Amino acid sequence: MKFVAVTGCPTGIAHSQMAAESLEEVVEGTDDEIKIEIHGSSGTENVLSEEDVEEADAAVVASDISVDTERFEGTSSVHTGVQAAVTDAEELIEAAKAAVENGEDKVSYESDTNSMGIVKKIKEILS
Repeated sequence: MKFVAVTGCPTGIAHSQMAAESLEEVVEGTDDEIKIEIHGSSGTENVLSEEDVEEADAAVVASDISVDTERFEGTSSVHTGVQAAVTDAEELIEAAKAAVENGEDKVSYESDTNSMGIVKKIKEILS
């Protein structure tokens, strides 16, 4: 499957990038593809083109800030906070696949993790 994703957090220091890296790791080595737009302290990186969105089977929006989601209308999408993409990236990709299979347009994903999940992820990255 082809995915597009948007990550973003209010401070834009590390969570947006960590979320993007977690999502990329999930599809690495699979037949799936992902292109991720990152909203961070340095602005917006890897802006998704109209073609990227049109070619995508599903979208993942993992953001705690307002991002343009209208462009995903007609595409199955999963919406959540940025923390969920850091700690639950595999579940988000699975939820996006399920949304496509079930013909759902917009699905909300609630994470069971807390801030300790992000601390654990930072420690993994620094190891």
